[in-house]
Amino acid sequence: MAITIHSEPNDAPYSGYIPSYNNQWFVASSSQIASANFKYTVVVTDMISSNTITESYSADPSGNIQFDASKFSELLITNYIPINTSDFQLNPSIRLMRVNIGETYGSTPAYYTGTDIDYYVWNGSLELLTFSQYDKDSYVFKLFNSTSPYNYDNPILLSDLANDITYEDRSNYLYWMVQEGNTDLPKITVVAYDASGTQLTTNDITNTYNSSGTYTDNMVCIDVGKKGIDAIDPTWLSGAAYYDIVAPVGVELPYNAPTINYAYAPIKRYTIKCSPRFDIYTLHYLSTTGAYETLHCSKVSELNSTKTSTTFKRSPWTNVSNVMTLDYSVAVEQPTIVNVQNGLKLNSDWVTNAELIKYKDLFSSPDVKLDLGSAQGYASVKVTNGTYVSKNNDKLRNLTFDLLFTHNNQRQKG
Repeated sequence: MAITIHSEPNDAPYSGYIPSYNNQWFVASSSQIASANFKYTVVVTDMISSNTITESYSADPSGNIQFDASKFSELLITNYIPINTSDFQLNPSIRLMRVNIGETYGSTPAYYTGTDIDYYVWNGSLELLTFSQYDKDSYVFKLFNSTSPYNYDNPILLSDLANDITYEDRSNYLYWMVQEGNTDLPKITVVAYDASGTQLTTNDITNTYNSSGTYTDNMVCIDVGKKGIDAIDPTWLSGAAYYDIVAPVGVELPYNAPTINYAYAPIKRYTIKCSPRFDIYTLHYLSTTGAYETLHCSKVSELNSTKTSTTFKRSPWTNVSNVMTLDYSVAVEQPTIVNVQNGLKLNSDWVTNAELIKYKDLFSSPDVKLDLGSAQGYASVKVTNGTYVSKNNDKLRNLTFDLLFTHNNQRQKG
């Protein structure tokens, strides 16, 4: 008996964390392919829960097995969004998978185990062409590429790092993960400015999950929108027009030190917008990298409701003193179950072409949350259709979404 593994997910360039919703190919062969009752026997184990799935496969025409483990990992993975929280939060969206390709054969079939192959997955779902060029270093966090604090790469996060906006009592999120054994981000720094660009405050947020050395602690997220920062300390952004989220690199130096001594890597800038005349609706949607991105819809919105009902018929004739009498108080048809489905038509502010590319994930995201503020929390919604409109010779772009709440308001009679 001998199983030979020809390729596996840990092979370059896929070594490291693999997006769980993308292919995780194994190709193997056996020296016992000609034996009676031969089958490949694959055992897949989730190392966190110890849940095991065993399946048997016939050999392909060449005698090999081509096995994609993603159909198992995608059933076990989780998506996490820190609702109404502050500070760093542990994201449980990394799992360790174990695949063992063995074989069963013989006149009285017997099972022979193979070699355990372990690999990590996270809740990524990269587009096909993106995954064909997959490089783990494009998704795991790093601060700098030399021992000098003056030479650094821009931090790599799962979240989009383009400058963004935020509103009062609304969240924006940052997500990242580190390769096991690599250096994590020990803290982030919030640097606030007034409208003239004068620095107001500098405050640190410590990552309490830093450098644990265990893969289950290697993915974190934090609300860095105005709601998240105010929940830590409402004075940090008092009087601020915008603020930067920066990462420390090397030695500690003042944030406004000369460029040659620049000891922080800028992550992202948030501009604090005033509440407009219309209600702000904020959508948080799961992106292909497993992070939740944010779109604030500040233009006029429409709330709509659709009613559906199930009815039953009841005869208006009743027996009164042995005489069949027409009872006008009984309706011929009465509703027994009434469902009301609420929906929203939302319009974003004007967005750039780059922002439009970022927000395209919202059209196909499998998980969209409507942020209703701290008092009401989040509601799950689904996007039924979406469009974007360009005006002024394609220089102004605005997105429109039709949403349905995923819950029904139901009344039942009878």
